[in-house]
Amino acid sequence: MPNRLLGALYRHYLLVVPPVLVAEIGADLTKKRDGGPDQLKTLSEKLGGPHAMINMDHRYLRIASLRGKPITMDGRPIVEAETFTTSTGQASIAVETPENEQLLRWRALQFTESDTTTATEWRKILASVNLEKTRENLKRSNPDLPPVKSLHELGQLVDLVLATGDQRLLLQMCLEDAQLDETTKSEIVRRWNEIKPATFFDFAPYAFFCFRIRMLFHFGLIYNLVTTKASNTADILYLYYAPFCKIFCSNDNIHVDLQRFVLRTDQCFIRFRELRNDLDAISFFWDSLTQNERHLWFDVFGHWPPRNSGSFTFQRWNATMAMPARKPKAVRCPTPPPGYIRELIDTLGEAMNQKRRQSKI
Repeated sequence: MPNRLLGALYRHYLLVVPPVLVAEIGADLTKKRDGGPDQLKTLSEKLGGPHAMINMDHRYLRIASLRGKPITMDGRPIVEAETFTTSTGQASIAVETPENEQLLRWRALQFTESDTTTATEWRKILASVNLEKTRENLKRSNPDLPPVKSLHELGQLVDLVLATGDQRLLLQMCLEDAQLDETTKSEIVRRWNEIKPATFFDFAPYAFFCFRIRMLFHFGLIYNLVTTKASNTADILYLYYAPFCKIFCSNDNIHVDLQRFVLRTDQCFIRFRELRNDLDAISFFWDSLTQNERHLWFDVFGHWPPRNSGSFTFQRWNATMAMPARKPKAVRCPTPPPGYIRELIDTLGEAMNQKRRQSKI
């Protein structure tokens, strides 16, 4: 996203950053063209601050799902946090992840030997991917599949296989795809045997969600509905984070093709260039206002985008947010009850002190 549009982007959206994006940015460190330290600095600056949240890695969430822990998939990001008991009850603090630490360092042009090694390995692994060979192997392993000519038929076939196939076998395939160690696999199989679920979905909804995407990808390769571009092996991972956002934005063809099978009815997909054009129009409107007019707009409408029925951003805000009443700001934002702010600060202070004490242990 161009720097001139970041103000509009941050004003109207909260960015959900999947760890795979940070990994791909890091891989640019050893990229000979359009890469290097300055590129990492530029990209990491766009993902910092309060405007972006790094979602937990899908690998941890998949294992948690397979172990029976509920994974919320309603459009809210899942972030790493620690919970503490304070004098007023439970308090949680979002903690810094390795990805947060990396982005902070890269913004300051601080790079480690590990950064270089990881970037080199990422590019080496990507260069070794041969999806043409994978496609041929998949075709040989599945010679009796029915004909499929469209993405719509692809989705129907995958859902049929997942609904009518041996559910325990599907679990085993998922465990292999997740590349889990034998101890973890045994633990998950033991749980399956204990509860005897009717379906794989009932057993682990989020793990099933990820496995379904993998099946769509593999069957798409078999039927030549997904290209064999090596980067698709990384791009497919972004779809694993779809449950944790309201809007999925991308220009990658594999996302454009498969998002219809992944997003909920309350989610939207938009191509990057379309969002950029929309933010361009919003920025033009905002730049045309005087300083006093901007203050007036904020007092009346808050962070609402300008009313424009053709604007994607306005459509989404209008569908999910309540338009502020045209009243004085003091009426719209009542004063907190006495002692509320002090209680909030004290609770946060207690949690932070516990966090510091734990860090010293």
